[in-house]
Amino acid sequence: MASVPTENKLTSFSIPFKACSIPFVPEYTNLRTTAGEFYPGESPPSHVFLCRDGSTLYTGVLECYLACPARLNPPGFEYGPIPKLADFSQDTADSVFGKPQAEAEFNTYKMHDKAGNTFLLDLTFLDNRLTRYRVRTKHFRIAPDWNSIDEKTDAKKG
Repeated sequence: MASVPTENKLTSFSIPFKACSIPFVPEYTNLRTTAGEFYPGESPPSHVFLCRDGSTLYTGVLECYLACPARLNPPGFEYGPIPKLADFSQDTADSVFGKPQAEAEFNTYKMHDKAGNTFLLDLTFLDNRLTRYRVRTKHFRIAPDWNSIDEKTDAKKG
């Protein structure tokens, strides 16, 4: 497990607003939802930089495809002190994404992009470790699927 940055470093850091450093490869976009639906590769993804509610600092990046739910903090960006999703604890998530709204089974973090569009990050924790997440917004064409956290690939569909 990586060292845990201080809350001050996490709350004051902003992900640099620049293009992804990993080139687009169509095979990379093949995704399977939890329902078993398969979406073949399509056009390059769009990347949305997210700010926690009430802030202008970028604390998350979404990789979005037209037919698939979003992927949080994909590789190819400079995340500085923000750890990989596999290393997120409840306290880390609160420092990075802001104060959550606690639901029965998950915590919801209200985020926004530069244009002011709202994105809701639903995160579940088990033994203080992030186990899965989903992204909700009115801008997606399909209902959001949960993404499971995998320590090797950091996030996978499922």
